[in-house]
This record gives sequence, C-alpha cells and structure tokens, in this order.
Amino acid sequence: MNAPGTGFAPLRGENRLHLAVAIQYEVVRTDDPDRGPWKVSIRKYMYHLVTDDMTEVILFHWHPDGKSAQQSPHLHVGTSQLTPASVVSRRTHVPTGRVALEAVLELLIRDFGVVPLRTDWEAALSESKQRFDQWRTWS
Repeated sequence: MNAPGTGFAPLRGENRLHLAVAIQYEVVRTDDPDRGPWKVSIRKYMYHLVTDDMTEVILFHWHPDGKSAQQSPHLHVGTSQLTPASVVSRRTHVPTGRVALEAVLELLIRDFGVVPLRTDWEAALSESKQRFDQWRTWS
C-alpha cells in the first residue's frame, strides 16, 4: 500500500521510511543468440527514499535523456541528511556508476533497518543481481 497521495511504498522497520522506484525501459530486438530475439533495456531509473513526512533521505538517479546537465548515474543526499554547515546540497550530483535496484534493496535492509518481507531475501537478491550483472551491457 502506498502512502496517501504518493507513489511511495512504506517500508517495514523502525525508521518509517518510504521508497519509490521508477524504471523506464524498452523491449528491443537483439542478435545475441544467448538472449533470444528480445531483451529489456533500461533507459532511466530513479530510486527515492523518503521519511514519513516525505522528506528526502537519499535519491539514486540516472536520466540520460538530455533534459539534465548530469547524464551519468548519480545520487543526491536528501534534505533530511543535510545540516546548514553541509558542504554538499540536495542539488549535488554524487557520481555512483550504474546502480541496480537489488543493490538499493540490500542497502535498505542492511543499513537502514528495513525488515524484509522474505526470509530468503539474501538469496533472492543475489540471484537477481547475478542475472543483472550477467546481461547488462554497460556498468
């Protein structure tokens, strides 16, 4: 269930966090015989972690569509993590390299205290991440 009026799903855990995931993809034809005639190609992603009151915590972005000066994968430190003396701002683009959704989910469980819905979450994320790493076409 989403928080009212948002695209954010509440996460189970003591920190009362919410996550929104937006992935833009395209199904494209490929000549690679190991992949079959079709593959999914990710074109853009945004993973947003916010607090109960929708204050940003951390945001992972990749939007190479030409609408932003920052074309490479990056993260933003949310306003909830910044102080008046912070050197970075919420507009700072911290380079990350490509970030898989599985890596974000593992971060949430391990470092943010999110309670997983599955007892086999480590194996499930590991298997999914291995497939992502095997078939991705750029890092």
